[in-house]
Amino acid sequence: MINLFWTFLVIHYWVEGERMSTSILFPSEEQCYSAMNRGILDGVYFELLDTYGKKIMMTCQRTPLLSKQLVKPMPRPTDAD
Repeated sequence: MINLFWTFLVIHYWVEGERMSTSILFPSEEQCYSAMNRGILDGVYFELLDTYGKKIMMTCQRTPLLSKQLVKPMPRPTDAD
């Protein structure tokens, strides 16, 4: 069985010394990293970078909450001749 966990894509940044965060929820860690690697949030990331400076970080944080359980199929039997 394969377990998928709810995962937040979190952007941390600092405004006048205060840490701020914004997050988006994905149904799996794989989908979160895929969204981050495809650059779909680059516009937001670079806008925050230009506005507040280099103290910015984007990461995926998996939760302990299951979003889905996938049943892994049984391997095919091999012919025993």
